[in-house]
Amino acid sequence: MANKLSAREHTVRILDKFDRSFNRLSTIFENYFASNETSSKSRPEITHLVQDIIRHRGYIDHIIISLFRGNYKTADNTLRNILRLGTYEILYRDQVPDFAAVDEAVELAKRRRGKGAAGLANALLRKIRKADTSVEKALSPETPIHQMAALLSHPGWMISRWIESFGWERTIQFCEWNNTVPILTVRMNSLQTEKEAFEKFLEESMVQWEPNQIIPEFYTVHRVSKIRSSSQFNEGHFSFQDISSGLVTNLLKPTEGDSVLDVCAAPGGKCGYMAELMRNSGSVYAFDVDADRHALLKESMKRLKLNSVNVEQKDATADSFQVSDKILIDAPCTGTGVMAKRADLKWRRRPSDLDEMVAVQKRIISHIAQFLESEGELVYATCSVEPEENWGVVDSFLADNPSFSVQSAEGRVPSGFLDNMGALSTFPPEHGTDGVFAVILRRN
Repeated sequence: MANKLSAREHTVRILDKFDRSFNRLSTIFENYFASNETSSKSRPEITHLVQDIIRHRGYIDHIIISLFRGNYKTADNTLRNILRLGTYEILYRDQVPDFAAVDEAVELAKRRRGKGAAGLANALLRKIRKADTSVEKALSPETPIHQMAALLSHPGWMISRWIESFGWERTIQFCEWNNTVPILTVRMNSLQTEKEAFEKFLEESMVQWEPNQIIPEFYTVHRVSKIRSSSQFNEGHFSFQDISSGLVTNLLKPTEGDSVLDVCAAPGGKCGYMAELMRNSGSVYAFDVDADRHALLKESMKRLKLNSVNVEQKDATADSFQVSDKILIDAPCTGTGVMAKRADLKWRRRPSDLDEMVAVQKRIISHIAQFLESEGELVYATCSVEPEENWGVVDSFLADNPSFSVQSAEGRVPSGFLDNMGALSTFPPEHGTDGVFAVILRRN
């Protein structure tokens, strides 16, 4: 087709939609690919370009603004995203010659916004080609926060609070971790396939992989687009899941015949793993309040053929649940521990989100605690690195509920993943996983 769009043009269109919408980036991708003709071969490239441009957006804008004549922030949105694409390719895409990146961006600007925009793009991107950006990355503890925010592509308020929580050096490491394309892990469903068959499938798919040394069902995989659309995935042989989520699941020690309550279960990674560890016997009662996420949860359990998981839509702050001796609260949170995988999240979050999330988390744990059996165990977990969402919520709960106490996770997960209070606590640059927190609370 003569009017078939290039991967670059699809990239700019998706970036435009991201700027106009507050939807998750994954939802934007899903809706865009469903309504626009794109080849299966081009989708991984488009997805990577969009995610990495958003990941490095702060630094890219910093470079553009230093050379832009006029007010870049009020410039046409599509033009800004074309400039971001061209700048990204010059700075980060070594396999694309600089002249080709400039030419493609100029031609795209001409098609989308006319000759004037094309001339502007040509002049600015040629300046970026000649600019020495290597000196821009010099950082020290004396670097002003606004400059650190630009150079590290993170909002300044996040950097400020992380320096207070983790110190300057660990904050730099954390931001750099978030700006790196993440390595993904998959969880083999041992109910649907065996180790030898699964590894043979990975080999035949020409996927680089390594078995995980901590949880045997998990594998590190590279170039995952080759297996994401495979029949093995559709038949439930494996799921995409970070090992940190597997560690959270292991805190509950799910075994055959157990009855487990999972009140914030979507999209289903942890409850699916629990059901697999339970050999699809017993029951996992999985709930989520959001209709779309509930539907996603249901579809995921169907794909994995886990008929021991009972899925319903309920509100963990208000509805009634069956009394259980094992409960998982994977609480909604700011998600600051998973920003390497969710490149959009750091630009979506606002300082006020933290207080709002903490309020919801406190309501959930206070409400759900009444459904725990005496001597039962409740695991409270987040994918946040913020102290207020983790020990802050737990300490507040314990102060109001003296019949509960912290149970050390020693022996359930490797001690290197535990903090000095016995809770699971991962810091991405140090542990090589998503950032998660999880604590076992026992009803005495």
